[in-house]
Amino acid sequence: EASRKLYPAIELLRDPQGLAESVLKRIQRTGANSFRFEYKLLAINFVTRLVGNHELMLLSLYPFLRRYMGGHQRDVTQILAYTVQACHETVPPEDIHGVLQTIAHNFITERC
Repeated sequence: EASRKLYPAIELLRDPQGLAESVLKRIQRTGANSFRFEYKLLAINFVTRLVGNHELMLLSLYPFLRRYMGGHQRDVTQILAYTVQACHETVPPEDIHGVLQTIAHNFITERC
């Protein structure tokens, strides 16, 4: 409820599911050189805000985000924040589990 007050323009969209799907398809199909990485991050931020705010089911989003969760990845903290932004109660546990596995694999070491 509190996050909905932060983004009133997103609440007024007529077809948030269709918009989120079309933006995600566009950033998925474009090559690495089509968009600058900063623009791709802005598009990812927009899509994850739509998903989180409207509790949309966009199952292809989570594997797409996992591709950018490498320890060497530029702006990985933003990708992690966007992933949290896209999580809500109706996301299937399998998708959340895959994201958590990727985070654990890339960022947790077993040194004692």
